[in-house]
Amino acid sequence: LFQAAQVICKPGEEAAVAPEFITKVIALAETAGGEAPRPEKPNLTPVKEIAFCTFNEKDVVRHPLVQKIIKAYQKAESRPQE
Repeated sequence: LFQAAQVICKPGEEAAVAPEFITKVIALAETAGGEAPRPEKPNLTPVKEIAFCTFNEKDVVRHPLVQKIIKAYQKAESRPQE
């Protein structure tokens, strides 16, 4: 996910660049959707809730949205490389 958002970091350093990643996600999502025939604009409330929180390692894992992102990231990493 970080690479897709063009946020450069080494494995294990994701927490350090998370604010930059969240900022890019919000900026991208704000350009999505709009007036018909475009899809409805996405609900950014959950992402913005994360952006305005101060986290430590334990808090990040507790937030449900972040848990889903971490699980998806781990699943992608565990796939055999082609």
